[in-house]
Amino acid sequence: MTVLRGAAALVDTPHGERILSRADIGIQGDSIVHVGPEGSCDAPEVIGLHGRLILPGFISLRSELVPRAWALPGAVRGDARQAHRSASRIEYGLCWALARLLRSGVTTVVECGGNAAASDSLAVSAGEVGVRLYHAPRVELVGGERPGETGHLRSESLDRAVSFVRRWDGMFNGRVRGLLSVGPSVSLCSAASREIARATQSLRVPLHIEVAADAYQFHERLRSSGVTPVRWLHDQGLLGPATVLGSCQYLAGRPGTAFPDDSDIPLIAASQGSVCLTPLADAHAGRAGDIFEALRARGVTTGLGVNRAPWDMFDEMRALSLGCKVALGDHAVGTAAAVLLAASREGARALGRADLGRVAAGAAADLVVVDLRQLRIGPWLDPVRALLACADAQMVEHVLVAGRFVVESGRVTAWDEPGIASGMRALAADGE
Repeated sequence: MTVLRGAAALVDTPHGERILSRADIGIQGDSIVHVGPEGSCDAPEVIGLHGRLILPGFISLRSELVPRAWALPGAVRGDARQAHRSASRIEYGLCWALARLLRSGVTTVVECGGNAAASDSLAVSAGEVGVRLYHAPRVELVGGERPGETGHLRSESLDRAVSFVRRWDGMFNGRVRGLLSVGPSVSLCSAASREIARATQSLRVPLHIEVAADAYQFHERLRSSGVTPVRWLHDQGLLGPATVLGSCQYLAGRPGTAFPDDSDIPLIAASQGSVCLTPLADAHAGRAGDIFEALRARGVTTGLGVNRAPWDMFDEMRALSLGCKVALGDHAVGTAAAVLLAASREGARALGRADLGRVAAGAAADLVVVDLRQLRIGPWLDPVRALLACADAQMVEHVLVAGRFVVESGRVTAWDEPGIASGMRALAADGE
């Protein structure tokens, strides 16, 4: 057994999360076996971490590390040199993004990208670097994005996703898991919905659906079916405890919809579905972050996704908190505690993983150690508020996944970080 000793820790208790000012965290194998005050646990190996803060591993509920744009046109035309360069770019890009996510404390990644050719490489890379991964190639939809147009399912893409799940689910000691990813939902028809629902139930995996990302998607579904996008998903049997709704900015009763009925959020809550917000991407698109408070008020499980460079969960948490305060004109919303839980415990709940997102005996030993001694933080009274206000990925000293150090002393242990960076620069200089 190994004991992490002396750090402050955000621990899970029967009465909720609280800060244990000087903790002993005992780790045996891939699990936490002891949480208590400093000196309460003896072990052959003790790692002193005074002046640090231990947090549960963060969970990115939506990332797109493999955008279709990374496949160069030359690869499609059959140009062997371009095909090789495109493959190299994807490989280096995946390593760079995964390393950045780990360096910011993300221990579980839900990858919703659409490049099927890179899915196996992504699974292998995740296995090598030690991160937890939920993934399958995106289920592609054709049509349905123009008024009056009927969308349909590209059946081979569903077959490809199902095949990936069956091959990879449970690999690397269970760290690689399957899911089905669909989007945008405005393109779904009833027949496609039934196929996706059957596949999800058969595979017993989470379902990630992009829904109501803009006003057009909301009103086109309303025009074509007479109900909101969320109500339509519910009526098709796609809204339930295993469903994570991505984007989800334009809901009934929300600004921008001009639709007075506010039944969407209660419907998500009643179905026990979850919502993933991507604060930085939303901010760049000019969308406010105030929906976070509306979802929390109705008891909807709401997690965070790191969906753009620089792949930093601290940036996402800070963007969410500030976005809530500005949009609602209230300094008391978007609290540090609520936002931190969205990045950890709530993401675990969305995936149905009671063993993740918390520091407690019996939970998986997925932990983030942040160095609070750095000049960037300064003196603090509440480490969680100080973390949200001041911390960045450079302050993450160690990251553990399943009890193993995957980031140690600020470096990813499995890969050569300078080599990844120089490889990316070389490809860029070569015309990538």
